[in-house]
Amino acid sequence: MAISRLELVSAHGDQSLSQVRFVLYGAGQQAINEAMRQGLSFVEGRAVVSTNLMHAYAQATGPANSYHPEVTSGETGAIMVIAMPRDFHVGYATFTTAYVDRAMKMVLGAPLRFASGRKQLAFYMDEDVEAVRKRIESEAMGGFPVANHPTFRVEPRYVIGTFRPSPSLKAVITQLEVSAKAFEAIDFDAMESALSSLFAVREAAEAVLVPTMARDVVVGTVESVILTHIRLLRWQGLALLGYRFREGREDVVVAPPSDVAEQRRKIDECGRLIASSGIFNGELAWLKVYVANQLGLMKVELDGAELEAA
Repeated sequence: MAISRLELVSAHGDQSLSQVRFVLYGAGQQAINEAMRQGLSFVEGRAVVSTNLMHAYAQATGPANSYHPEVTSGETGAIMVIAMPRDFHVGYATFTTAYVDRAMKMVLGAPLRFASGRKQLAFYMDEDVEAVRKRIESEAMGGFPVANHPTFRVEPRYVIGTFRPSPSLKAVITQLEVSAKAFEAIDFDAMESALSSLFAVREAAEAVLVPTMARDVVVGTVESVILTHIRLLRWQGLALLGYRFREGREDVVVAPPSDVAEQRRKIDECGRLIASSGIFNGELAWLKVYVANQLGLMKVELDGAELEAA
């Protein structure tokens, strides 16, 4: 029997998230100052950090949002880098799962948050972050909001320093994002050196962590960008096949390619790039398998739709 409803969990296939050693928190200056003094408060399961430097940059410079309402228009904040405390764990935030309903030709749940990949991360107190995430979601569906859960705090001593938004930082991040989307080889030494020069440590003793932090931030950003790129490519294919998308209770638009031929061209081009790309080495080797599997699923979906139409 064909499966009519597929559950797509953000964490499925993400092999390196549990190994993350540094996370990013972008916010307005007032929130950054408070976190530097008193630590970063959080509710289990609520999106508050990421591994994506471009996203953190946007959080530090953009308008107020549901996670950082303290950012005011025109205010410039900062990007705080936090070393993961040993007794805390990072995982995908609640409500980042998407459901593909083949019978109704709809993608429900949280397709946009699912596609955003490593931008929607949360702290958890239990190592089994997926079990806790599901429990919190179940409680929220039963009427107990995520925000009503207890508040915990990452102590200031885990904050190793900040990036200040600047044209130089944005240029580095943009170059990194463009290279990642194109599966182009990245000059890690140059990227890490550039980020290190733009980073201000909280205390001089923490300077020893900067090279490791810079490497992890580059890798984490690349992972996040590629995950998002591939997930959006799949959504575009489903949009082409007539699927509608709903984020929570709101309909959202995913722009489809012009036709099946264009989508197949994009999939084939991705396949050729991952076969020849030099980016999928070392810490990023796992992504080659992930991307190849996702491209295979996209082809199956297109093939199935063409067979149904025949």
